Amino acid sequence: MVAPALSDPRSELQERLDALGRLAADFTQAQYGTRGELLETAHGRVRLARPKFRWELFEPYRQIIVADGETLKIYDPDLEQVSVRPIEEALTDAPLAVLTGSEATLNAEYEVARLEPERFSLRPLAD
Repeated sequence: MVAPALSDPRSELQERLDALGRLAADFTQAQYGTRGELLETAHGRVRLARPKFRWELFEPYRQIIVADGETLKIYDPDLEQVSVRPIEEALTDAPLAVLTGSEATLNAEYEVARLEPERFSLRPLAD
């Protein structure tokens, strides 16, 4: 008897992302240094209805990012400033590009590992 082959985590994640139409979630984003030390933790909420999304950070710094599929707007309440850029330019290597449907970004920028049946880890590939 032969055990069934495990699917490639990258392919499985891409299949799930392709099937994703809408998403709403709270998140914690951790940034680590080269020695593995925690540099910063951010908390926020994301709402996605492809290709549109709203990414809101609550702490440590408030920021709202909104995209309509063509343009990306970043609002910084502390600076009372809005930046507007074409979405293709803004998301070329950003993690959010993975959620908005960029398979090229997933393949070129991230190592994908399965942590649990429904949980994946994405780590930036070394330059």
